[in-house]
Amino acid sequence: MELDELKNRASRLKAPESPGERSGNRGASFEGLLRKLKEEDAREQVRLRRAKTFFGIAALLYAAIFTLTWILPPDGPAGRSRLVLGLYTLIFVAIVTASVVRARRIAATDYSSSVGAFLKESERKYALVNWREIWLLVPLFIIATLTAGLGWMNAFARYFSHLDESTGLLAFVVLWLIACITAAAVGLFWWKKHQAPLLEEIRRLQNELASE
Repeated sequence: MELDELKNRASRLKAPESPGERSGNRGASFEGLLRKLKEEDAREQVRLRRAKTFFGIAALLYAAIFTLTWILPPDGPAGRSRLVLGLYTLIFVAIVTASVVRARRIAATDYSSSVGAFLKESERKYALVNWREIWLLVPLFIIATLTAGLGWMNAFARYFSHLDESTGLLAFVVLWLIACITAAAVGLFWWKKHQAPLLEEIRRLQNELASE
């Protein structure tokens, strides 16, 4: 075998990593993940501020319209219109409250905690379904569905009084399902693009820690 070929083969060989080298690589991986998580938390804080502003304005607007119905009663059943406006106001207030709570929880993140505890908390935060917040989302979704249905049936009775109410109800169910499926698809796409890679890296580091 020629000397040059032997040198080329030797240069391609790598010595196995020592425990110190593996620890250093894991530390570098954790530092990189920590930086990404801080950047994602900062972006989430911006999104939450925008949500608070938008839904805060919406809550004030609907509360003002609700108040005006007592001065200038609307056409049709005033009680149902007030109920819809009041429920929408409460929904927007609930969204603002949830945004504030989530923003405070992110601001209170302890980046200096132990690696295992930090990874466990991060895994819970970036999972597709956050079971810690589902208690608020489910009743909020049910109330939003009922409110949207009442509002739709009010408008349907006003502008399409010549049609049967069952037609309006069927139309609402179809449109609401389309809206919910579209929102779920958009949310899933956004999660896969922005948070799923972080969750995958979190679990990879957890597996590395568990294997030692």
